[in-house]
Amino acid sequence: MEQEFRTFDDMSQLIKQNYLSFLIELIKADKVIEKREFNDLYMLFTQSKLESEGRILLVKELFSEDIQFVIENRILDITKELTQNEKAIIQFSLVKDLVRLSRADDNVHEKEEEFISNVAMKLYPRKEDAFKIIQLAEESVECDKKLLKGELSEKDFEEQSQKIAASAAAIGVPVAALYFTGSLIGLGAAGIKGGLAAIGLTGVLGVGAVLSGVGVAVAVGFATYKLTNMFFKNRNKKKREEESSEHIEEIQKDNNSLKDSTINSLKTDTIKFLDDKNIKDYFDYAIENL
Repeated sequence: MEQEFRTFDDMSQLIKQNYLSFLIELIKADKVIEKREFNDLYMLFTQSKLESEGRILLVKELFSEDIQFVIENRILDITKELTQNEKAIIQFSLVKDLVRLSRADDNVHEKEEEFISNVAMKLYPRKEDAFKIIQLAEESVECDKKLLKGELSEKDFEEQSQKIAASAAAIGVPVAALYFTGSLIGLGAAGIKGGLAAIGLTGVLGVGAVLSGVGVAVAVGFATYKLTNMFFKNRNKKKREEESSEHIEEIQKDNNSLKDSTINSLKTDTIKFLDDKNIKDYFDYAIENL
């Protein structure tokens, strides 16, 4: 019997805020905060249904050099209210999101690798387990990228998805953890249309504004999450094809809604930073370029 668990956006504000603070810390690792990263983060904030108070605290943390980040304390604040199944899911999801974000510009900084390793070791105290978790996260992220760049056929995607799911099961990672936050931070718009065409889903994201926006990285996550779900649940190709139009319509609505909601979040929160020109510039850029 499949164990039930809450989705990420249904978890408490405290859990979401502490989870997302790890992504903030990773971005700060190389001492450079790119406007693209800020855009993608805000889409994830919005997708996660993080309230304005939590978003503002995380923005302040992003631009502050005085906040002490203690990995053990943040992990405890995330996991203390979770069931065992939820804990297993969110632990791997956190490592995968960190790996994905670190590879957003195809140039992994040594400080980023060090931070990911430290987090994995705190989540999985046995060094061998931590290594396997990071390796699985890297394989999963690479599969996502290949799919959306058009480097995987439908058959390749199905085979790799099954292989990754089997690897996850072998080390005790629930399949639900592979796409728990439903995000694909940092993939960018390049090649996405070709990637979707390779599996016969060119209409998933449409063309135009959504594909050209910097924040498409997270929006695409909805597509990958739902498509992967479809492959896992429906082994029969004909059945998948019959359901594809329904998935495409749902994904398009999700993407449009996410974009609109993110712009509203940015406009709401920027008021708190009117006196800080540096931070306000990031908000202005995001509002204009989503």
